[in-house]
Amino acid sequence: MDEMVKSMRKRKDETTVSLKLSAYRVEQQQSKTISNRYDEAQKTTTALAFSPLAADVRALGGDTVKINRAARATKGLKKDITIGEAVAVIQDEIK
Repeated sequence: MDEMVKSMRKRKDETTVSLKLSAYRVEQQQSKTISNRYDEAQKTTTALAFSPLAADVRALGGDTVKINRAARATKGLKKDITIGEAVAVIQDEIK
């Protein structure tokens, strides 16, 4: 995970791109390799359990459109490894 974050930060801070085609392709291949490792790590994670707050459920009333919209918004978050890491850090701090 740290490697992925460092490489993402490096790519964000890097503002120049090599004009040499072979060097550019090597950089792109390295980025793709790191991205594929991140995708594989994300696939192997266990899904987090999200549930709406009671106040949110009351605020939505019985509006199924709003309920479905809220469910779609959190659907992708259930397998997000960065959120999983954040939850693990908070749980460690609580203990």
